Amino acid sequence: VARVLKPGGSFLVDFPCTNTLDYERLRAEVAAGQQQEIEPNTFIDMRPDSEDIDGYLPHHFSDEADVRDLLSPFEIVRLWAALHPARPARGPGNVGKWVAWARKPTL
Repeated sequence: VARVLKPGGSFLVDFPCTNTLDYERLRAEVAAGQQQEIEPNTFIDMRPDSEDIDGYLPHHFSDEADVRDLLSPFEIVRLWAALHPARPARGPGNVGKWVAWARKPTL
């Protein structure tokens, strides 16, 4: 993004959040040997029988500090946790992502 965005240009991006049921599920699957954590908070599903449509793609989960670090080359216009309660069938907890509106600094 930093390479192709013009100075002053804006973009909207989202990041999987560590404060979610999906993150908790992945942590449990890593502990059970069903998933791989290839670096801290980055998971990849290498199971050939997985129903995950994103199979074999890494998923990095972030907290606020991590998002701010990843976006450090940019001006963060707005950053928010777009979290909401999960459907009751999934159990208690949140689903959602971090969402950021950021801008490339002008020269």
